[in-house]
Amino acid sequence: MAKFQIYQIYYDKNSFDMLDDGFIPLDNTISTNRGWFEFEPILNYLNKSHLEDDTWYGFLSPKFVGKSCVNSKQVKELLNQQDQYADVALFHTDWTQICYFKNPWEQGDIWHPGLKSFSQKFFDYIGFIIDLDDIYTDMTSSVFSNYIIAKKKFWMEWKIISNKFYSYVEELESIGSDIQLTSYGDRSVTSNMYPIKAFVQERFAPLVLAKNSFKVMAIDHSFGGALNTPLFSNTVAVRELLKKCDFLKNQYRTTSNPQFLKDYYDTRSKIKFIAPVL
Repeated sequence: MAKFQIYQIYYDKNSFDMLDDGFIPLDNTISTNRGWFEFEPILNYLNKSHLEDDTWYGFLSPKFVGKSCVNSKQVKELLNQQDQYADVALFHTDWTQICYFKNPWEQGDIWHPGLKSFSQKFFDYIGFIIDLDDIYTDMTSSVFSNYIIAKKKFWMEWKIISNKFYSYVEELESIGSDIQLTSYGDRSVTSNMYPIKAFVQERFAPLVLAKNSFKVMAIDHSFGGALNTPLFSNTVAVRELLKKCDFLKNQYRTTSNPQFLKDYYDTRSKIKFIAPVL
């Protein structure tokens, strides 16, 4: 039987009431409230705790069950089945965007303009050699909202980057640099503007997966899962094209054959993407 330490973060009574009883509540009611959101309790836990090699760790939002369409019982059953074969489990909230965009930084710039540039500046600053324009991810190497459950070796890599990012942002703020605000939903509503750092850190999981070798499992929602209809037409043809995009990116990632990349862009060009109005 697999061992689990899967937490669900709450920050007030309403979010506590949303928690799945099969996960462990992680208290974030006493927060610095400086725009770090769930990143802060995750990083605090990792910095203060001793992780076991053979245990699955996760740090999920209170909305996890509703967004991922799986509950704690289903998660644990899946991890028990895959315990000997996987280091990382991904739970997708929107498979369509993972398939369509080349990576979550390209996707992030659609919703949070400036995200990719801010991310690249940080990686350049810490000497992390990566060009975000040259990264291609698929459903086995990308995830949104930190909906990832993984073993120790993944979280140790994530922690290294995250501590550097936390220090980087703290240094910028200490010298009076304003951290860019970006939209989350309707941009015309002032309360929907948040520090871009929150959305940068949500993409550290795909970065760790891109730069390391892990055995990854992910539920494939492309056969029956909902399409993001504000962005894509809800047709069988679009579904098949999105699935093909994901397949071609995966093949390019694993073989480096440029023909797969060409075919990916050719396939993507056939999908009408309806850009969000922010």
